[in-house]
Amino acid sequence: MSRSLCLLLLLGLVGCHEPAPPANPATQSSSPNRQEAEVATAIRFDATTDLGTTPVVYSTDEAAGRYSIVESLGGGVAVFDFDGDRRLDLWFPGGGHYSGPTSMEGLPHRLLRGGSPPGVFHDVTDGARLSIGKPFNHGVAVADADNDGFADVLVTGYTGLQFFQNQGDGTFVERSVEAELTDNLWSASAGWGDLNGDGQLDLYVPHYVDWSFENDPTCVDTSTGKRDVCPPRRFGPLPDVLYVSDGAGAYRDAGAEAGLRSDGKGLGVVLADVDTDGDLDLYVTNDTVENFLYLNEGDGKLADASVVSGSAYDDLGGPDGSMGVALFDFDADGLPDLFVTNFEDQVTALYRNQGNAVFRHQSQRQGLAAVGEMFVGWGIVPADFDLDGDEDLAILNGHIERTSDSPAQVPVLFENRNSSFVNVASQVGPYFREPHHGRGLASGDFDADGRVDLVAANAGEPAALLWNRSQAKGKSLRMRLIGTASPRWPVGAVVRLIAGDKTQSRRLIGGGSYASSSEPILHFGYPAGATDLTVEVDWPSGRHDRAVIPASVSEIDWIEGQSEPLRVDTGR
Repeated sequence: MSRSLCLLLLLGLVGCHEPAPPANPATQSSSPNRQEAEVATAIRFDATTDLGTTPVVYSTDEAAGRYSIVESLGGGVAVFDFDGDRRLDLWFPGGGHYSGPTSMEGLPHRLLRGGSPPGVFHDVTDGARLSIGKPFNHGVAVADADNDGFADVLVTGYTGLQFFQNQGDGTFVERSVEAELTDNLWSASAGWGDLNGDGQLDLYVPHYVDWSFENDPTCVDTSTGKRDVCPPRRFGPLPDVLYVSDGAGAYRDAGAEAGLRSDGKGLGVVLADVDTDGDLDLYVTNDTVENFLYLNEGDGKLADASVVSGSAYDDLGGPDGSMGVALFDFDADGLPDLFVTNFEDQVTALYRNQGNAVFRHQSQRQGLAAVGEMFVGWGIVPADFDLDGDEDLAILNGHIERTSDSPAQVPVLFENRNSSFVNVASQVGPYFREPHHGRGLASGDFDADGRVDLVAANAGEPAALLWNRSQAKGKSLRMRLIGTASPRWPVGAVVRLIAGDKTQSRRLIGGGSYASSSEPILHFGYPAGATDLTVEVDWPSGRHDRAVIPASVSEIDWIEGQSEPLRVDTGR
């Protein structure tokens, strides 16, 4: 059924929606790989695929000619400092291949250690003792799971998880069995966060669909008559899993007692305090069925607020084909908003937080629909790319249908202009003007210049590091939070920066984007004329810290409970 017909039927049933403002013709696109907008912007990116001695390419084994839906999901990337040297490193899942008529196995992960100068990477996969990715692997979720000061890595995939515990000496030990992470279902994304308030990080893993070699139908594109990948509607849902930490290195499945639903087709997840009541909530993006919003009731139960919150469906009341997710405060009202990337014929969904976990779909009103509905969106990263005091939005796109006219698609970059968005991708650099098979997207400041860079993970083509060369409109402040009463990696913490008469807020989230993990640093841009900055931190433990710091400071570490943050860098 067409979107226009759906609209006519819906209006006949429930009346008219509030009309959206007319789209700006200058920002519309006529094709998936063409940007007609010529919008001036200060944002710029330079790209390199030179990440070590050989390119990093995620393998889907498309050449095998099997047309499995497993091949369509692609992989992600993690940006983090695995060895504590304050240089950013990269972890790429390898994908997989068919090892027999009814079997598949994963390909090795790649761990690239950041060197000097920035942009030089050394492949330390073998030295880090990373085992072969036995499941056909997709995503990577990073957190300090055991509170020892070193980041651990969870890898998702088809038929299971891998949990790599960081030993603190440059090596990892895979211990999913010892940790009782016994999940054998199909997952792409995952998110860490302390859901029960005991100071230990728990783990939420969304599951996708019930494809198997026994449930592997043949699908044909009706317009071309050619075989193609089957859509997710041909398969049933799988129940998600919630693993609660026992504080001693193992986890137990607490999904049933928490009240999880079993009818999702999950591809993305984000953990944050959505209703601002002081504990962690969950939002899950599902493919072709409604998205889930779980509100934490504080007693081990998660209340299903999906439909009543207004964040389950699109603006016409139907489910989207949702993949990636971002949470940030686009309009600086202090409330966290949700952004979701969707399938073609659907727009990127902006759910504006109205307070009390009530959301309103505002993609049309805020300009997100101006690029049309031709993209299949995946990884999504919010950041203040031009340091003007608000957060912009970068999105990777790429089709899953091989018979599509545009299986590779250009990325999108929405610049935030007074809380509305303009797609400036055609003006920010060659990488954004070229089509890619985009999937995972993550961020980090690789050269410590105060500007947020990006890493793009693609399916079947080299990954790319996108250097932020934007003309800075202000100064930057980077904050690293270290919990004490809260988990050392304090997912759910909220930081407010007050510079002059403007207040900004940032949240340390669990999960986010698609199958990827960004540098766990909260990044602010603020006016160059500011002198003193007031910084407030609300920790997951309930503690509130506040300090005034000089604007000469560009990066700080803040340990929970300290009267003042540690000054790390005062260079500008």
